[in-house]
Amino acid sequence: MALFKREVSEASQEILKKSMDFESNVISMVKRSERRAWIVAIGSMVLTLMLGGAIAYMLPLKEKVPYLVTVDLKRSTSTVSPLRDNVAATGIYASEALNRSHVARFVQAREGYDYDTINEHDWEYVASMSNDQVKGLFVQQFDGTANSPEKKWGRNTAIRVKVNSIVFNGLDEERGARPTGATVRFEKWKFDKTNGRSEYLSSHVATMSYEYKTNLKMSDHLRLRNPLGFQVTSFRVDDEFNAPVFKAGQPDKGVPLLTEDEGVMHRGADAPDAPSAVVPASAQPAQPSLPALPGAPATPAPGQ
Repeated sequence: MALFKREVSEASQEILKKSMDFESNVISMVKRSERRAWIVAIGSMVLTLMLGGAIAYMLPLKEKVPYLVTVDLKRSTSTVSPLRDNVAATGIYASEALNRSHVARFVQAREGYDYDTINEHDWEYVASMSNDQVKGLFVQQFDGTANSPEKKWGRNTAIRVKVNSIVFNGLDEERGARPTGATVRFEKWKFDKTNGRSEYLSSHVATMSYEYKTNLKMSDHLRLRNPLGFQVTSFRVDDEFNAPVFKAGQPDKGVPLLTEDEGVMHRGADAPDAPSAVVPASAQPAQPSLPALPGAPATPAPGQ
């Protein structure tokens, strides 16, 4: 048997060892690759289950809200309102509600007229909510001539302002930009105090820019009218091209003459829970008071 034994050279042993090491490395790589594949598969399954659970959790939150589009053919205006079962659940941003309230109040006070309340209501709103330039243009209307409101309308006729729409300018919700102005479409109605009838006069578009000045210094009496320092920096009124189809002086049967809420609004009743504002030490010059309306009793200053 010794005759068949062959001695393996060192070179052959080295080659055999390398081949065995190669096979071992290949098997090890296959096992590692298989392990990584299982890890990825299990991770994908877990992620898929998590995403499926999140979608199933959010499905009940998805709600289809129908919208009602109302078109007023007389005034060429339209409103879009969501239809909800619970009206009280409808939310509105506080800043948007405040802006709409301030804009509507200013336009109604600036363009309306009532001999009995103009000194104690309209003039105070305009004085506290406008800068000197805008306020000066308002004062120029009451120059005592035949075209001035107190001469033209007198005591028994009032001009009511009906705001149809308010569109804010400069608003960018994605960038967080606040509105810097508004475009207001409104109508003027002549209200006869002797018989309680309202007649349509004209339609207009008001373009205004405004800002909030928290450090604006004013009297406590005017601060109750404008607690947040709303200031109109420019104001312009143009005629509305898409005017109502009814003629001037013709009553509009689709609009109530004067509701109880409108009466309170035009009388200038303040909200009982109006917020107060603190004027810092570095306040701007105080707002000058408006002159008394010619022919009307002057409003006594606070504390007199």
